Amino acid sequence: MPITLFPWVGEYIINHLQHQKMLLTHLELNTVIQEVQRFSLEENDILMLLIATDSSTPVKPIVESLQKLEIPFFGALFPGIIYGTKEITEGIIIKKWKAATAPIIIKDVASKQLTGLDKLVLPETQEKLTAFTFIDGLTVQIDNFLDSLNNIIGGKVNFIGGGAGVMSFEQQPCVFTNEGFFEDAAVVCLTAEKSRLGVRHGWEKVAGPLVATHTEGNVIHQLNWNNAFEEYKAIIKADSGLEIDHSNFFEIAKNYPFGIYRENEEDIVRDSFKVGENGELICFGEVKPHTVLNVLKGEPGTLIDAAQEAINDCKTQNASHLAATETMVVNCISRRHFLENAFEDEMDIIAKEVKKVEGEVPHGILSLGEISSYGTGLLDIFNKTIVVGTFSN
Repeated sequence: MPITLFPWVGEYIINHLQHQKMLLTHLELNTVIQEVQRFSLEENDILMLLIATDSSTPVKPIVESLQKLEIPFFGALFPGIIYGTKEITEGIIIKKWKAATAPIIIKDVASKQLTGLDKLVLPETQEKLTAFTFIDGLTVQIDNFLDSLNNIIGGKVNFIGGGAGVMSFEQQPCVFTNEGFFEDAAVVCLTAEKSRLGVRHGWEKVAGPLVATHTEGNVIHQLNWNNAFEEYKAIIKADSGLEIDHSNFFEIAKNYPFGIYRENEEDIVRDSFKVGENGELICFGEVKPHTVLNVLKGEPGTLIDAAQEAINDCKTQNASHLAATETMVVNCISRRHFLENAFEDEMDIIAKEVKKVEGEVPHGILSLGEISSYGTGLLDIFNKTIVVGTFSN
């Protein structure tokens, strides 16, 4: 089967070797393997594969075939990938990076065993490295994993990545390296590229503060000692007049995320995507007991403004344009659903800055939680947030 190209990327695909990046809009096995083999790999080179599928196309055969090629690779499966200003729901981005260490798989995240994390060793270097970090976005104890990662290399590297999985919200294998294809796991790959990061969301407080008086991992049972769903439902009714219930929860809740309060900084957004049988709210990412929360609300315009702020944060001081040769975007899948047709407007903000670099097209993922360094330089997981990473040699 031939490679399917969008008209707006055809010329770029032809010249993909300039930036060592490729987009395929089908996951036909033979085509993927054929195109992977077109990359010229030198010492310490590694391929990152960002795959989008609705899970109707088996990904495991692709991983197994790549293992047989004995080339270094890592990556993950996401609800969508981003190329230029477009969302792609079935396809693959293949990107070559210069690895500082071999990628590692960390298994057993939910049980806190974190099998394999002891293999992560920061190489001796004077340069600040970048850590691509992908994790099963539907597992639990993600915060424990991030805390453990922070203890080893936090503050010493820039982090960028996200929660992997599919839109059905059914947990399944979704991260991979040469070791195989795993669920309840994370992959970390340290690369030698220098990076700058922008992390912004644009959501504003509509209610709060609230105290999460009873939580378990990513589940909020009580807000202000009341049933979490009942408290949340009342806030939404007061602001919008809408009646939220189990049947329309995701459609309405996407407009009203929680914000974890941070003094003198933007709240860290927590997205609740499901309500349980007893009125508990289930979130992407942990909410610790007694966390102070706000309920947030946004408009497309404020979110698009935040994208501009994120790309501006990636510029060097007083610079009028990006000093970068690569740009990667991690955008939240529920943020994309909130923006609807305005999603391309948000991505156009990034693309206009990036196109000043000859031949470059931004690429990225639509994630179940965004992972990045933040504030003090330690990593965290965000929701409904846009993360921009720019890279230079």
